[in-house]
Amino acid sequence: HDDEPVEVDDWTQSYVHITQDIIPNDETRTKLRRQAQHWRGITAVTASPVPPTSTHNPLLSFHTHPGVLPPTYGLHTTLPIPASRLITPYTSTITPSASYLADPLNAYAHLGMPKPYVHLVGPPLDVALDARGAGGEGRFVRNGCRPNAVLRPVLCAGAGVGAGGKENVKEGKKSPQPSGKGKERAIDPDADSSGSTLSFGVFALRDLKAGEEVVLGWEWDDGNAVHSLPALLKTPGMFP
Repeated sequence: HDDEPVEVDDWTQSYVHITQDIIPNDETRTKLRRQAQHWRGITAVTASPVPPTSTHNPLLSFHTHPGVLPPTYGLHTTLPIPASRLITPYTSTITPSASYLADPLNAYAHLGMPKPYVHLVGPPLDVALDARGAGGEGRFVRNGCRPNAVLRPVLCAGAGVGAGGKENVKEGKKSPQPSGKGKERAIDPDADSSGSTLSFGVFALRDLKAGEEVVLGWEWDDGNAVHSLPALLKTPGMFP
């Protein structure tokens, strides 16, 4: 049986592709809409549609056996992207950050950072963007020590950046859409008289070259010991 081929699921089967955020909590939905109304008129209108600027490629494990570690994926640009430009929407399930931190299955106290495909947004929003089960191509952006991109809220009209900004991402085969229950929980622009809502997107911190990997910074907890490493490296004689 050792010689039998092992089938590896296609990357599109690892999550449910969505074009609008899913917000199960009414209080969170209200908070995002209220903040959108507060910021309304501040952000500039996006430019005309541009050709696809990013693509996702598998970064295979060094181990040849696929059962040891599954392939990981990264997001790479296909065209040069200027600084401050939207690279890709970040669609996800949006929940209160307090709920994410309190869930022992997320092991935040042990890890000192969110799990892969999860990002925490601080005040005044205080939300967790969870793209583990449902999301878009933005979920494949990896974290690193030399970030060239940042995750930011976006003020959008109508369905939001998740639907209107998808021309900036080279998409693969779509997975089935969420169940009807999930769709009902997605942001409904008709419920807001202003037609505005908050979504999230990945923006370039600097000019990016074609073929460059998009990297977000690490999100270590403020109390994590990793923040002490720079000081320790400057004083190597501190420990015997």
